[in-house]
Amino acid sequence: GVSGGIGPGRVGAGLEWTRREDAYETIERSGDPTAGTARLELSGTGVGFQLGARFDHGDPAPGGMSIGLGIRRLPALTIDGPLSEALLVGTTDTTLRAEREAGWELGTSARYAVSPALRVLAAVGGHTAQRWEGFDLTAGRAWEWKLAAEYHDVRDPWTLRFGLGQERQANAPEPRANVLGLGFGWGFAWGTGDVGLTHRT
Repeated sequence: GVSGGIGPGRVGAGLEWTRREDAYETIERSGDPTAGTARLELSGTGVGFQLGARFDHGDPAPGGMSIGLGIRRLPALTIDGPLSEALLVGTTDTTLRAEREAGWELGTSARYAVSPALRVLAAVGGHTAQRWEGFDLTAGRAWEWKLAAEYHDVRDPWTLRFGLGQERQANAPEPRANVLGLGFGWGFAWGTGDVGLTHRT
């Protein structure tokens, strides 16, 4: 990836290479003629890209703001899947083929300095639906929103962060999840350490 500054803003772009590998194995021991061992291996690759931009105005001074925007192209992924079955009725070796269609992800976020010690943040984002041709499966379109705050006084070594939000996805058994987050950081002479906790309903 590469990025560069243009006045109070920055823009960037990056290439992304994806490789996915999965292996599934089922072993059934019974008197059923279809009992036995079945193993499916899936693998595929794809190339996508990302673009982003950021604008800073007066940050980190009180009243300052920082706004960011990003977009990501998820590549189409062609999967070849060797399927080996050693069953009571016989042994077979076949190859399954499927393709996950390409998709898009988009998100934007903003940070506002309320005071020298307090900043508030907001973000929204989502992605398009992606269908698996050959498997008759679809990952539904999704979107989310998040609100958060960060408190840090330069005279203190600690930082406190907390936030909440919600994630939604269409055509899913559980289409909505609420999110709560809490973070704590401590400054040392050599750097900082942070720990975070996220809870989804």
